[in-house]
Amino acid sequence: LFRSKQWYQRRVAITAGENFIDEIPSVQQAAKIALTELKSDVAELQSGYRLLKKEVEHMAKNPQLKGAPNFVQIFNGFLKGIDATMDEVEQLMNEIKKKKVPTATLR
Repeated sequence: LFRSKQWYQRRVAITAGENFIDEIPSVQQAAKIALTELKSDVAELQSGYRLLKKEVEHMAKNPQLKGAPNFVQIFNGFLKGIDATMDEVEQLMNEIKKKKVPTATLR
């Protein structure tokens, strides 16, 4: 997960001796941003996963295409290896959505 420049600046300020209590009001806003970024990243990951599955299906139906058999063999193995991971990511996102998180953060 990538954090913003402001997050790192705050982290440095806190470790440099700034009062932690002064940073508490920013925590809720930072959580909203992080959740929004996380949701966006997961959606992009899922989209790429679906596109790859479609491409493998297309190549499998058209073995006459140059490199298709090798592509299908390699990426079928890759997809089988990440299927469980993608399911786990989806379950974790569903759990996050079920928690009492303001709907504005789950766009």
